[in-house]
Amino acid sequence: MHPLKGKYNRLLTIENKIGAWLDDPNVPNEEKEPFIPRYKALLDKLGDLLKQLKANGISYTDHEVLHGFTE
Repeated sequence: MHPLKGKYNRLLTIENKIGAWLDDPNVPNEEKEPFIPRYKALLDKLGDLLKQLKANGISYTDHEVLHGFTE
């Protein structure tokens, strides 16, 4: 697997966990708010990795963007 794909997968795993926590209605919004800027930064990093993949001639599907790369 290309190193950029591996890095994307690692960050996507983190994003999924944080996103689930942020979506949890049992967690008070006051507790979530301090983490939102870091979450947005994580989303920016994921977007940058996708741009890097494309710049390196590596195409990807919507499914891979949402669920990660397998090869």
